[in-house]
Amino acid sequence: MNNQTNTVDALMLLSAEHRIAFAASCCERLLPNYEAFVVQEKFGEKLLLRNALDEVWQYLKGANISNEHVHNLIQLLEDSAPSDLENEFRSIFLTAAQEAIAAVSYTLECCLKPTADILTKVCDQLTATLEEYLSIVNSPIAGNGVDMDDIGWIYQSPLFISEENKKRQDLEFLQSRQIVDDFVIETLRHSATGVGIQPFRRNLCVELIELT
Repeated sequence: MNNQTNTVDALMLLSAEHRIAFAASCCERLLPNYEAFVVQEKFGEKLLLRNALDEVWQYLKGANISNEHVHNLIQLLEDSAPSDLENEFRSIFLTAAQEAIAAVSYTLECCLKPTADILTKVCDQLTATLEEYLSIVNSPIAGNGVDMDDIGWIYQSPLFISEENKKRQDLEFLQSRQIVDDFVIETLRHSATGVGIQPFRRNLCVELIELT
């Protein structure tokens, strides 16, 4: 998509830290999808992705992170990714969980080498997540004269447009800041909570508290 290419091209004019921060912000919007999958399927560890992404934010704050540690984290995420080869999962967030894991893995890789290719892959996970989710939840409208084989309607949906706007806002915000400091990091993290599928905020998934 042209917008995505333009975004990545603009990011490549910024510092490595700015590029990593952008990728991490994208991941923040995907994390709740993984957490919803874990809650619904009782599979995996809810904090796995949260802890991995927090290491990226800590790296941006000045923490050291070795190549070996990054590769170990990526391997851990890949080993923990849900697979549906046996068709055992029923959650609509299965693909979204897989995309979230991939996005965080690519963002960790960004800490070592924030290339245009890796940034594009992070953005691709966002696009794929929304395409899959919207195609599932909007399938009933197929009987209302909508050609579901033509996915152009997805890119006109409010959810998709809000995501595109958020990427543009993040880019403009990062372009306006000379360095990635604590203010930039906290602004990106906080603003991410209001954009995306957000299963818990939209009551698409409810986490039950077990009483003892």
